[in-house]
Amino acid sequence: MSSTRNAATILKPIPLAAFVIAGILVFFAPPIAAQFITTATNETQQIFAPDDFRLPEEPPFANFATSVSLDGDTMVATLGRTRSAIVYTRAANTWAAQQTLELPDDIGTRSDSYIGDVAIDGDTIVISANADRDFTGLAYVFAREEQVWTFRQTLTPPGGAPRVDDFGHSIDIDGDTIAVGSPLNRSDIGTVDIFTRTGDQWTQTQRLISEYSGEGQDIFGESLAIDGDTLVVGAIFVADSGAAIVFTRTEGSWTQQQQLTPSDAENAEDFGKSVAIDGDDIIVGTPFRDETGASTPGAGYIFTRTGDRWTEQAILSPNQTEQDATGRTVAIQGDLAIIGSTFDRFSNSGITVFRRTGTTWEREALLLGHDTEFRDAFGAQALDIDSGVIAVGAPAHAHDGGRGALYLFELDGPEELLCDGRH
Repeated sequence: MSSTRNAATILKPIPLAAFVIAGILVFFAPPIAAQFITTATNETQQIFAPDDFRLPEEPPFANFATSVSLDGDTMVATLGRTRSAIVYTRAANTWAAQQTLELPDDIGTRSDSYIGDVAIDGDTIVISANADRDFTGLAYVFAREEQVWTFRQTLTPPGGAPRVDDFGHSIDIDGDTIAVGSPLNRSDIGTVDIFTRTGDQWTQTQRLISEYSGEGQDIFGESLAIDGDTLVVGAIFVADSGAAIVFTRTEGSWTQQQQLTPSDAENAEDFGKSVAIDGDDIIVGTPFRDETGASTPGAGYIFTRTGDRWTEQAILSPNQTEQDATGRTVAIQGDLAIIGSTFDRFSNSGITVFRRTGTTWEREALLLGHDTEFRDAFGAQALDIDSGVIAVGAPAHAHDGGRGALYLFELDGPEELLCDGRH
């Protein structure tokens, strides 16, 4: 595979599955020619979902995999308005569906409800669901015991769900801590609720708000990610360009540590739309940028921690001349950073992979679905990386009337990124 400082390799992966889900509306521009793509691999195996996941009256663009989360040999992906999620496990390098998780409570059966976000850590999965009519949200905890997942608890905001709060718009879990974002709470200023586990019981222990809150709609909790005793929360309307707020935990209590803003704040919009953290590295996505009056693609901003201070290390942008809303999804692990686009106008929606050597980040690869088109939302909403596997959702994939698809890429050693061509 070829890769130079000004070129990247197209990697065409194995789509894992496609399922029936209710849709969302996503707008895209038509693709134009690539500027830095140099090679392409042959397409590989595609696996579709069994027909028993089909809804009796399925709408177009069913939107499977609007959210996906990986942890080792287990993966969970949403099933949208079926109000369900599918758990996959990997054995002998093969991923297979293990179990369907059904939401148990009233919001999970309401006709206007849909799954919002999903996260997994070890033997625990947390899934959020929201309702179109009033943005009421809940979160549901499932636990695995002897390879069987069972529902354990419903998480609600303190005092019960407000009329409008979007509780569960963003969620994450690490160990015995779950963070749940409500970006529309407090008149759209936003909050994040922390739940901790004692034994088998989850309890809300703290509500976080931003000390940097403005006078209006901050949308604090638009995105969030937790790793150990560090939590990062996106607030897209703070400080004009948006911000990512870092909290740290000491003796069980979370306090605000630092506000992260882009060095080119005058050019950025919706900074904090997506966030991810791995140890002392944070990546923050900003889908829209404006330089010298001309719209340019969004970017991912890398921040690194030294001591207790975070500093910007790099701005990662796949192509500084095209408009592709890069940064709606981001992921990071070790020296790999991955950035998704709402659409990639030069070659369908795509995922750009960057690799760090020392303190320098270079573009390494462009990941594409072998059969995706520019309306498929490949990587626009669902993206994760763990243990050498990259999972990418294409919720508007056109297979069988728009049922959606999920693609997997595998890392083969420290240098090569390979598509997974196995069943």
